[in-house]
Amino acid sequence: MDIIKVKQLIEALETSSLATLEVSDASGSVKLTKNHSTAVDAYEAVTPAFEYIHKAPTVSEQVQKDVETIQTQTTVHQAKEEIVTSPLVGTFYDKPSPDAKAFVNVGDQVTKGQVICIIEAMKVMNEIKAPVSGIVREITALTGSMVEFDSPLLTITLEG
Repeated sequence: MDIIKVKQLIEALETSSLATLEVSDASGSVKLTKNHSTAVDAYEAVTPAFEYIHKAPTVSEQVQKDVETIQTQTTVHQAKEEIVTSPLVGTFYDKPSPDAKAFVNVGDQVTKGQVICIIEAMKVMNEIKAPVSGIVREITALTGSMVEFDSPLLTITLEG
């Protein structure tokens, strides 16, 4: 319910003889109540107070269980993979020279500390080493492409 509608409801309650007004629609519900005090000032005697209650969408128990299962599987899946990201801005290379063999390929076993790619920045070749041991599941960056800081380069599935 938008604020304009709420303000219109407040004005309607102020000019009516009702003490409470409650309205609901698909976006939520609003309950307005007049506060009556013993003060002589008319402005203070009729001050509307309102409470905005947002209705969360209802979800069946089965759908909720499915969502929890997917979240659990995602958490387990993420815990078994390491996404290697670029520590700097530069050009990604998967091999030391154009005619050389690639440092790693999808499916290769890597050990922690092994060189897996290089990032060229300002004519300096920076070796990127595997942070964990495991199997290369995916190489995200394309050789010769520019990568930003924290760009995903490749994914390693952890051993065990």
